[in-house]
Amino acid sequence: MRMENLCVSVISSMDKLRIINFINQESLEHLRHYLEENHYHILELNGDTIKDKKSFFVEAIKKLPQDPPLHSPPIGQGNWDAFIDSSIGGLANLETEKVALIWTSVENMLESGLPDLIEAINCFRDACHEVTNALYGFPRKMTLLTFLVGKGNNFKLIGENNSNALG
Repeated sequence: MRMENLCVSVISSMDKLRIINFINQESLEHLRHYLEENHYHILELNGDTIKDKKSFFVEAIKKLPQDPPLHSPPIGQGNWDAFIDSSIGGLANLETEKVALIWTSVENMLESGLPDLIEAINCFRDACHEVTNALYGFPRKMTLLTFLVGKGNNFKLIGENNSNALG
């Protein structure tokens, strides 16, 4: 597993958005509202059934843009390199410059598939670097943010009634 340069944060202000952000489930509607107001194209993974690599791939194949398409159901446990390549191709086909990926109930994978969760986060980080840097051949500059939404102390509240307000 690669842990170098893992850019993660808890949103404390609009200026502090990172490519990977941890948000409390109770703040999900506020997050969606913020993203819609700021013209993000929202992609969402339903983490209720994601507990490991294979279940991640099943959900990702259903919900995320891919080019070329990944095999459904995933062959074996799925392939992270193929996932990154396919996701970047799928993002290139979207006609938007701002994309937000919301992954709900991420605590399910945190509890039962931590190594797979770390690898998935690394994939999102790698995809972000590729779509924001013209050197990698992406057709245009894109802002890609990932929001890991869950319950518990690892996920911070945001909103108007909290000191960690967006915008």
